[in-house]
Amino acid sequence: MHCTDTVADTICRTVELGVTITGAAADSEDRTHIWCSVIGPDPRCPECRIPGQLRDHAERVLTDTPAAGHPVELHVAVPRFVCLTAGCPRSIFRADITGIASPRSVVTTRTERWIL
Repeated sequence: MHCTDTVADTICRTVELGVTITGAAADSEDRTHIWCSVIGPDPRCPECRIPGQLRDHAERVLTDTPAAGHPVELHVAVPRFVCLTAGCPRSIFRADITGIASPRSVVTTRTERWIL
């Protein structure tokens, strides 16, 4: 299923995380997989604060809160940028998604709150 629909985002409450749904599917284990992209990623380099150029996307898989009693995995396409600023020590960086998940976490921030 491919959807870029605010209804799906509203039902799954993905906008509150800062992502929008680009696709979804269920697997044989009754788990829901939701593919999504980051809404309005900040392209500024964390070192020099000058906007970089989009390079590609890296997928980050995160466990989200259950939907209708089924486990949910978010497949977030995290933008990666190239810093073109001469003298900047950073050459490649990812968009900051700490509103979606803590660094190195395998669960979303709302799942952390739900667990606690």
